[in-house]
Amino acid sequence: MKISVAFLVVSLLSIPSFAAWTPPTNPDPSKILQEARIDTKNKRYEDALAKHIWFHKNALLYKYSLAGVRLSFALTDWHHLGKHYPPALTKLKEIRDYAAKQIHDGNNLFQYFQEFAAINRTLSENNQTKDVFVWLDKHAPGKAQKIYPLAQPALVSEKEYNLCGKYIDSKQYFSRIVLNFSVINRLALNSEISSTQIEIGKELFIKNTSTLIALLAINGRKNEARLIANKATKELNQSLLHAEFQKALKGHFSNLKL
Repeated sequence: MKISVAFLVVSLLSIPSFAAWTPPTNPDPSKILQEARIDTKNKRYEDALAKHIWFHKNALLYKYSLAGVRLSFALTDWHHLGKHYPPALTKLKEIRDYAAKQIHDGNNLFQYFQEFAAINRTLSENNQTKDVFVWLDKHAPGKAQKIYPLAQPALVSEKEYNLCGKYIDSKQYFSRIVLNFSVINRLALNSEISSTQIEIGKELFIKNTSTLIALLAINGRKNEARLIANKATKELNQSLLHAEFQKALKGHFSNLKL
């Protein structure tokens, strides 16, 4: 889903700029993120924070392919900076709390919830993602349904299994898992990714599918769970998959660490 320029500009108007560093005329977001890492390593914390804020606000305006990096590796780096420089952690939480307010106000739900959940995951505060989803479940279940896939990891982490059962669409969710796995397979065929990345892709397929199976089993939907397990073996057939699925069919979640 594309994020509009208006969303990126308006969503972070409350975040002040920092005088310690200003972006170049033709900024390269990837380079600026790398510079932020180097600044953190060399204890140039104010500059590092300024670059992280700039990257979060502007990266997608220059390179939309950085959408995944923006809400994963970049946030991890920012959190690492915050452990050494408290103002960075404060700023990250301000952005998270601003996103929460926008969700409550009904503004750009998908984009803000995605950002909110990603920051909470980075901060190991999945309980906040759960709390906001519970609020949506009570006040706007239609909206909760739309963003459920974004909330599921936090809901599982917080053991809200019955709430997951209320929203999970096994066919749709498994189709998304298969689609992501097909991308890995295509890249592997063209030798565009390493063997390590291929193995991670396989383990991610197994972990995501077994999570789905376990949720269905816990919620008394064992026929759906078995159907998903059978379909999954047609996509990937290996001993690890079978072992994980047997546990999942009993309502146990995967211990695979990715």
